[in-house]
Amino acid sequence: MSGWLFSGVTIGMAVKLGIHLARGVWPENMFRIHFDIRRPDNRTIVVKIIGSALFSNFLPLKNALAELEDGKTIVFNFTDGYLIDHTVMDYIHDFSEQYCSRGGYCLEIGRPLQTFSDHRLAARLMTEDDRKQ
Repeated sequence: MSGWLFSGVTIGMAVKLGIHLARGVWPENMFRIHFDIRRPDNRTIVVKIIGSALFSNFLPLKNALAELEDGKTIVFNFTDGYLIDHTVMDYIHDFSEQYCSRGGYCLEIGRPLQTFSDHRLAARLMTEDDRKQ
């Protein structure tokens, strides 16, 4: 029974990675996330996603967010993102709720060109054309 489960999970992950590649995710971005954390002033932290943030690469981002001090304004900047998948959106949503409950404030900037469902945490595609508007 567990062999079937493992096979199903493995096949599901492979299919998901294939879908991401078909949507234009850079192969080098599949398992390595690119992000930047800056502090433009003593009250604000800007977390900028560059390229794609996926279930397969977001552990370094998760670890970096866990290290941020409480009580600041965190701006999640998706304007240089390409594909932000639902796993990452769900994590950022949960992180934001917890962070705000500890006295901080979170907001997101960057308008997606396309979302893959009507759910507010759906995967979103950001493109160069969208960022120029």
